[in-house]
Amino acid sequence: PPPEEPYPWLWRCHRCLILYRVSCTRRCLECNHEFCRMSGSSLGVKTKKHRRSSAGPCRSEFDYTAWAAWGAFRRTTAIAAATATSDITAKAPSKASSYVPADSSSTAAYDGGSLDGGSDTTIAMAWEPVAGSEAARVERAKEKMYVRDEHNCWTHCDFPAECRHAVYRACIQ
Repeated sequence: PPPEEPYPWLWRCHRCLILYRVSCTRRCLECNHEFCRMSGSSLGVKTKKHRRSSAGPCRSEFDYTAWAAWGAFRRTTAIAAATATSDITAKAPSKASSYVPADSSSTAAYDGGSLDGGSDTTIAMAWEPVAGSEAARVERAKEKMYVRDEHNCWTHCDFPAECRHAVYRACIQ
């Protein structure tokens, strides 16, 4: 069974305090303010009617843990589908290799369709979160892939700009 569905990425306008999904709009429909991350980055009409709070940038919430679990499940399902379509009956891959494909071709069989086994070629796999030591190994493998620029953001990144953050951390170390 898949992990619980992650919460959507939300942001709150710092002018009028209305909550929106980032996937729906980056502009406040009440005061016309655009989603900002840094204070003072927005230009707009300042009226007392709409300006309730001006402290700092717009706040946003992203469910990193749940999206990482969902990404791992999605990659595991894609590998199972690729294995089923190529009729390979070899030994099952280790957990680390199932969470981080060695190349993008192993996930090519996933076409973005249903993950609940709607296709005849998918294999229903029980998803389990990885243990701490295994998670560290997966993290190192993903970091190497990001640094070498051998990744596909759609397939391998669990949250926006994960690859950029990993490359930045690697450069600092």
